[in-house]
Amino acid sequence: THEAANGAARIEFVPTEVGTHIIEASIVGTKIAGGPLIAKVYDASLIQVTDVNGGVVGQPCQFRVDASAAGEGQLEISINEGEVPNHVQVVGGGRCLVSFTPEQPKSHLIDIKFNGETVRGCPFVCPVADTSRVMLNLSNLELVPVNRPASFHITVSGGGAAELAVSVRGPHGELPVRVTGDIHAGFTAEFTPTAVGGHSINVEYNGFAVQGTPFLAKSYDATKVTVGSVSRGTVGRPVQFTV
Repeated sequence: THEAANGAARIEFVPTEVGTHIIEASIVGTKIAGGPLIAKVYDASLIQVTDVNGGVVGQPCQFRVDASAAGEGQLEISINEGEVPNHVQVVGGGRCLVSFTPEQPKSHLIDIKFNGETVRGCPFVCPVADTSRVMLNLSNLELVPVNRPASFHITVSGGGAAELAVSVRGPHGELPVRVTGDIHAGFTAEFTPTAVGGHSINVEYNGFAVQGTPFLAKSYDATKVTVGSVSRGTVGRPVQFTV
């Protein structure tokens, strides 16, 4: 307690835990009128922000904010300094799910404040890619022979950096894939199926799955086809044989 020159007093205390604090003051054993006072204590450092992952242009991104242990208060959430709208869905218990839809292929900065105080870890970064820039020519892969190289072309429009990842999984596991080319001329991915059956082709651009993948290619082996004996025939009469 600090006394001022005019007889007033200033009371100070340091809260050590989140929650409601009841303040009662008295003078010579007499409680001051208007009391007790209520102070609600919060701790912004106890807010947890999770599931901040990358996103794709035009598709919703979501992350979670858990303020259940931080006390009472108001959350303020802005993305790219308020340029990108966001929607907050309260799931109860001081927890909420935040969603937004990026329209530009760039990193989005997420800023969160609690009672005007910046939450630890801000700004959170959500990288965003535009997978619509990637075009795949897969028409020749509907049916492919085994033990022969199969390839398809990948074009990335607009230039700039492009990190492509191509994987192929056959009936017996992953297959080696060779990717050649550049951003200007396009890329060619080549693999060799070794078994008959479906092959799942996945293409990722800057860490995000390209629309239309996984694509299913089917491999065949013509050497496994057997033709039974063909008997002599007579003109005008059907001849049968087995395949």
